[in-house]
Amino acid sequence: QGAERSARPTHEEQERFVRLDVRAGDPRPDGAARLAHPVILSAAEWARILAGIRIQPRKDSLIFTRELEPPTGAFAPDEIAYLGRALSETFARARPDEWVVFGMSRVLPSGLNEVTTGGWFAEGTRLHLLLANYRHSVTRTAVRERLWKEPLRALAAPFYDVVQDERHTVVKGAGLLSTLSAGPGPEIVIDYLSLPVAPPAAEKTMPAEKARPAQ
Repeated sequence: QGAERSARPTHEEQERFVRLDVRAGDPRPDGAARLAHPVILSAAEWARILAGIRIQPRKDSLIFTRELEPPTGAFAPDEIAYLGRALSETFARARPDEWVVFGMSRVLPSGLNEVTTGGWFAEGTRLHLLLANYRHSVTRTAVRERLWKEPLRALAAPFYDVVQDERHTVVKGAGLLSTLSAGPGPEIVIDYLSLPVAPPAAEKTMPAEKARPAQ
């Protein structure tokens, strides 16, 4: 029954999905607190959470200096609208032994296909976003199909820094993603119950490693 529930996406379109995933292989020790699911948040509240996640793209030069670009929202407006609705409805159904995983694919004008996949779960008053792959360039259909089946499998090190502030922190090297996936994508922890309406006063970025070539 759990496998059937996990395999059937709650929200699925041609190029994106959000679904429940039974975490039979959860590495937490026996007796650890169960996930704080279900989570009841409106689509508008989820949109505010998603809009607050920002990244700082960077370019690595041949002399190993980093040219930082201005911080930008991690998700485009149409992605926020889709994920806001889907996460609101899916988390309302989630059980304490289930995660919420997602995948999104977009084709650039150049014809290059970019894929973003990952997962969400809640512990206490904090949401965890496991951003396994972010705008990862995919040239082979088989790779995209594998990510759709295993959205927490990271294919490459990130090519950006996550903007951190009093609301968003990054777990590096000690998060659940490091145990569950094959790569070093960030685990972003969000204290969603205390999210202020005003933008953060101070922020910093969390370095990530240089990206590997497209798969």
